[in-house]
Amino acid sequence: MQQPLHQDLVQQGWCRLPKSEAVLSWAEAHLDAAQTCMKAPENHQWWRYQDTWFAGVNVLPNNELGAVAGQPSLPLPLLTTLADYCQAAVGELDLGQISALFPGYPQIDPQQSVAANQFRRQHYGAHLDGLVPLGPKRRRFLTEQHSFILGISLTSHPIDAAPLMVWPDSHKRMQAWLIASLSEHPEKHWHEIDLTDGYQHIRKQILADTEPQALHLAKGEAYVMHRHLLH
Repeated sequence: MQQPLHQDLVQQGWCRLPKSEAVLSWAEAHLDAAQTCMKAPENHQWWRYQDTWFAGVNVLPNNELGAVAGQPSLPLPLLTTLADYCQAAVGELDLGQISALFPGYPQIDPQQSVAANQFRRQHYGAHLDGLVPLGPKRRRFLTEQHSFILGISLTSHPIDAAPLMVWPDSHKRMQAWLIASLSEHPEKHWHEIDLTDGYQHIRKQILADTEPQALHLAKGEAYVMHRHLLH
């Protein structure tokens, strides 16, 4: 699985993984943990759009192998494939993000501007992971550098229930822009560079000339996405 995974990520920016009973078992075992996290008072702040979206944030308390206490780890073949792809050691996973959508999404969010709400409806909230809006002016800085994005569906849902939207080949353009923007700066200072204007410009170009594609997953199915893919 390693070579096709690498080829698809390079060519289109994402790869749907072969169906696996082990991944399905992992999904079934961790659904309760995800729902518990969503209901926890300390995570109430992550509900958006009048409680129709639990924003994708790192709140699942899994270990480096993807397991919440008492539950199984992600299957070793998958962990090995991911480690080989990013040339890292097996077992260096971050806390899992939980993103959950409910009927009526997206309702008007009173905390956001009209323009921001329109952008979500028209362009599905297209963004690049890792560029975090900071400060009162919400300027974008590269404060989170991912190696890849692994997505696993924990539930069954209709094909039109707000599937993940991706912009094919956008990772190549985003990567070229990031290299041009950061190559003259030491890596230790990358998080200090305001990338807002350049990011908005390249994103606007991609949205204008690239048709997004829906990536629907059945329960227990998984994908790997390039870290620079617009989604």
